[in-house]
Amino acid sequence: MAPSPERTSVGDLVRRARLAAGLTLEDLAVRADISARALSDIERGVSTNPRRSTIEAVVQALALPGEARDEVLVAARPVEDTVVPDTRFLTTPPPAVVDFTGRRDELRIIQEHLTTAGPGSSVLVHGAPGIGKTSTALEVVRRADRRAVFVDLDGLAARPLTPLRVLQALVAQVGGTAAPRTFAAAAAAWQRLATEHRPVVLLDGAASDDQVSAVLVPEGATVLVTSRRALPLHPGMRRVTLEPLTGQDGVRLLERIVPVGQRSRGDLDELAQLCALNPLALRVAGNRLLARPAWDVEDVVARLRDEDRRLRGLVAGDLAVAAAFALSYDGFDEVTARVFRAVSVITSDDFDARAAAAAADVPVLDAQDALDELVDLGLVERRRDDRHRLHDLVRLFALDRLRQGTGDAEALATDRLRSWLLVKLERAGAWFEPDRDGAAAGNDGVGLPDAETARSWIEREWRHWWWAFQATAAAGHHTTVVDVADSLHWFSDRWSDWGRWRDLFALSVTAAQALGDARLEGVHLGYVAWAEMIERADHASAVRAARASGSAARAAGDRSVEGWASFYESWALSTGGDHEAALVAAARAVSVFAEIDDVDGRRQASVRLANVLGRLGDGAAAGAAFDELERDASERLAADPDDQVARFDAVSAMSFRTEFLLSQRQWAAAVAAADRARREAARLDWRLGEVLALRDRGDALAAIGDAHGATAAFQAAMDSLRSSPGAARPDVRESLSERLAAGRGSPAVT
Repeated sequence: MAPSPERTSVGDLVRRARLAAGLTLEDLAVRADISARALSDIERGVSTNPRRSTIEAVVQALALPGEARDEVLVAARPVEDTVVPDTRFLTTPPPAVVDFTGRRDELRIIQEHLTTAGPGSSVLVHGAPGIGKTSTALEVVRRADRRAVFVDLDGLAARPLTPLRVLQALVAQVGGTAAPRTFAAAAAAWQRLATEHRPVVLLDGAASDDQVSAVLVPEGATVLVTSRRALPLHPGMRRVTLEPLTGQDGVRLLERIVPVGQRSRGDLDELAQLCALNPLALRVAGNRLLARPAWDVEDVVARLRDEDRRLRGLVAGDLAVAAAFALSYDGFDEVTARVFRAVSVITSDDFDARAAAAAADVPVLDAQDALDELVDLGLVERRRDDRHRLHDLVRLFALDRLRQGTGDAEALATDRLRSWLLVKLERAGAWFEPDRDGAAAGNDGVGLPDAETARSWIEREWRHWWWAFQATAAAGHHTTVVDVADSLHWFSDRWSDWGRWRDLFALSVTAAQALGDARLEGVHLGYVAWAEMIERADHASAVRAARASGSAARAAGDRSVEGWASFYESWALSTGGDHEAALVAAARAVSVFAEIDDVDGRRQASVRLANVLGRLGDGAAAGAAFDELERDASERLAADPDDQVARFDAVSAMSFRTEFLLSQRQWAAAVAAADRARREAARLDWRLGEVLALRDRGDALAAIGDAHGATAAFQAAMDSLRSSPGAARPDVRESLSERLAAGRGSPAVT
């Protein structure tokens, strides 16, 4: 029974006590040994009559004192309902859909479960508004060769049917007698009738488990429940969640509605996609065409392409997609409504509670509770790893409600999200920057606990922060753009296969120019030169960017930036085959770094110089340089195993040594050097370094006739590239494809 309106609800009391104890929903659920979903249902009022044992477990886990404990237990006690039956409940089902389309798998699953589970079995059909829950359940009933009864549970009303009224409706239909006035009598009567007649029962639009649980009778009625909420499952119950129709079924449904003569122009597939393959939206679009014989498909498609007009366009007579969503939205509490509106500005595929909290400006736990509610109502899709997604039409509805608020509500939510993402991105990048403290929290306390968490966040959330970065650049927040880009400089080497670094650093160059800061312009032009090499293998563009970096550095009088510009120039020239010019640039970089006593810069420039010497055939000088660089890196790592710069220097020296050994046909030594480079790259979590080392290993093995070992190395390198989100180093990918196709090592190795 629903608790009396005069007393505080059990959900409010439990939530208040949990927050006072400083416990999260998950913490209390673990202590009470119940599911977090069950506890969330109690707190949010979804479960208005929880089991006594569940409440006692919660009270014990909260360690409430006597008076507070008794208050919770009393609030949870059901109140006997003796209301005289009325006519508010609806027992006449809506007509079955004559053009029911699709749902073959769902219908099969439901029918097989009801058949194999036998009498007393049940199925919960769950899904978003307009997804076809009722029509699917009615189709199951139509195919069942048994008596069927229907009750509209009025789940979206302010006061849905009580469990007593549900039982009264069923007893009146199946028994044909006056409905009992008390819950106990109605429950007893229903158990007898359900066992005797074993009807098929369709409970449509359930608001809570209380409306359903009393109807379930072992060896009794077969029960179909539809609900926007993901209600708890009972023994013998199967949940079937309806997703949007397949593209093929969406088009088939439109074909069954739209006359052939109105299909001469326009694409039914595009119309189906604009309707998000939502059955209600598809019917509305089809009926709108049907009501306007002069229109064709293109007329409707043209109106729906505009996101701002799409929901207004999906209205036909008394059918409206927005109205279906509004029935749920109007019942939201203030926080849930705020979160629902705010997440509409998130345009990426999915998001987590922290992003929702940032956009809505609410605590993370409140955002999580709101998302749980939205998932229960089918308005938000829960994906793996506690991530969420809004379907297109739902997002447009939420965005429309956001825009109906204060004039700048959309801009404020967008700015909050964008700011939070970039603060977190800078803090994540700081873990890999030698001159930044990753452990320190940024604005509003945003931070990450360690480098691994930071790396995972950057890679997982890149669609979000890349959108935020581009939007911030477009808005002219130049200082933020340059600072955030700079924080990612070292990380970009670790995730060089992202595929968008050139675009990112080009934006930071533009920002530096707008700031009138020649030094920053030179720094970020150097980053562009690196990205041109790594992502596009465009040696000529890399040389131009490096020389522009040098010019900006000289204008700013910054020798360090000038040294790095020469470093990048040497790299690009050497890779492009101009080793003589590369030698001059590398020597210049070593000289500049030596003049300003930049030890780290000199080391990396020395690696570059040694590599060029090797390519020019000066094996003795190159070997001696590699020996010195590896020895220096080993000493620094022995003193500090976490010295990332030293480890990167070690990998660079080993990689270039491997390349040199290959050119000298020293195959066994090249295999050993490649293996060392791969181990160090793995410790640095530098995937491209591992890929290059595997390719070098394969080349060396192929040269000595170990075709099996070479193929394994090439395949491992290609697998690593395929698992990456970007298409970085197309030259590396292409070279691996050639080697695997030929079944041998590099054509350059003979």
